[in-house]
This record gives sequence, C-alpha cells and structure tokens, in this order.
Amino acid sequence: MAGKSNPKISIVMPAYKAEAFIGEVTRARLKELARLGYPYELIVVIDGRSNESAEILKQIKTKNLKVIHYNRNKGKGFAVRYGMSKSTGDYIGYVDAGFDIASGNITKMVKRITAGDVDAVLPSKWHKDSSLRYPFHRTVFSRLYNLFLKIVLRLPVSDTQVGAKMYTKELVQKVTPRLLVKRFAFEAEFLAVARHFGFKKFAEVPVKINADKHSTVKVIDGLHSLWDGLAVFYRLYILHYYDRQLSFHNHSKKKELKNLILVL
Repeated sequence: MAGKSNPKISIVMPAYKAEAFIGEVTRARLKELARLGYPYELIVVIDGRSNESAEILKQIKTKNLKVIHYNRNKGKGFAVRYGMSKSTGDYIGYVDAGFDIASGNITKMVKRITAGDVDAVLPSKWHKDSSLRYPFHRTVFSRLYNLFLKIVLRLPVSDTQVGAKMYTKELVQKVTPRLLVKRFAFEAEFLAVARHFGFKKFAEVPVKINADKHSTVKVIDGLHSLWDGLAVFYRLYILHYYDRQLSFHNHSKKKELKNLILVL
C-alpha cells in the first residue's frame, strides 16, 4: 500500500442527535480532506431517525459526500462499521461528528498512514505533543480504562478512546465482519481483533481535543465499556469466537438493516 502513488481516503463520520452542528462540521471535514490532495470520500452515517440532519446534509452538493440514514439508533460502533462496509478507499478511517476532534487531526492520521509501514494510526491524548482541553473526570476514567485494556486485552497502545482512527483497507476487510460491539467499546474490540489477526503495527500521533459541549457520552457509557471489554476478552481468549468465518450482514441480522435509507 505504501507504494500506491495516489491512494483514496475514506472517512466515516457517525452522527447522533447532531442537528445543531452537522452542517458546519461536515463542511469542515470536507475542506480538510480536500486540502490533502488525495481522492477522498466522507461517509456520514446518521445513527437513528433524524430527518432534520438528513435535510441539512442534502444542501451540501458534492460527489465526495455520501449520507446513510436509518431509523433506529444502533450505536456508534455499528454506524462506523456499516459506513466502512460502504467505503471504497485504500485507507479507511472514522472521526466523530462533534467539534472535540479539532480540524487538522485527519491530516495527521492520513500523513502517517500514507507514509507506510503501519496497519493503523491512533491519535492519543497522552502523546507528548497532544493539546487537550478535557474534563478532569474524563481524564481519570480514560487513564484507568486504557490501563484496564492493556491488562485484559493486551493492547500495546496508550489510548483507544479518541474518536478518530485510520486503518489500511486490508485490516478493515479482515476485521469488521467479525465485530459485535455496537457502542463505545467497539474501538477496543476493533484493535484487539486486528492484533489477533496479525495487524500489530499501530502508530500513535498527537491529537488536539477541545471538550465538546454537544457530546452525548454519559458516565453509564463508561461502565458499559468496561463490561464490553470483558466480553471481548471472553470471546477472544475463551470462546475463540473471532476465528470463525462471519459475515457482517449475517451477525448484524439482515432484518435490522431493511430500513436503511441512502439519502445522498
């Protein structure tokens, strides 16, 4: 992949209750991608009924934007995986829809992964060059949660929870059909399964984060993430579940997808 002279970049952006800012943040992401000089697509997945968000995005006229809209909220992990299943890029990533992931972070990820020799690029809050405006309680939980993941899932990274990642197409195609976690611990599952299948070259880059007042993350979501992390451990090391040949559409149940609507 490193030898490809003009790779296509795919970015998935899951959006939930984002009506107040979806237009502005989508335009900002498109501008950043355009400045990179590569072919690109931004895939916005509206995670649950939000006709207002869909109508706002219809006003953005560009062939580089795809919008997927389905009626029931299924969780961030589901939205990212489904968007990735519709991507066409050589490198495939995602970024949260809020403003906490500041402009410029996609650029850092793309520059690092197109340089070659890595399977995944992870922005880290704990990188020495990172810039943070982050609540104290979330800082403490993030530190403890990532220590938990290092011990339980043997992940050799300092931070899994920043809402942006970049992967090679090969990794995405191998890993995503096997994933089950639909909500916030999906990132830990993604990386643990990738490592299980031999994708071990993870690069961390600095990130600029401004705490997002629009965030829908709650304390209970953190507790669910801990439980889901233990479930990933059980499936990975006890059941060996991820070694089975699975289809994204099979384990997600086709009937759950029948209401998917391609908006743009």
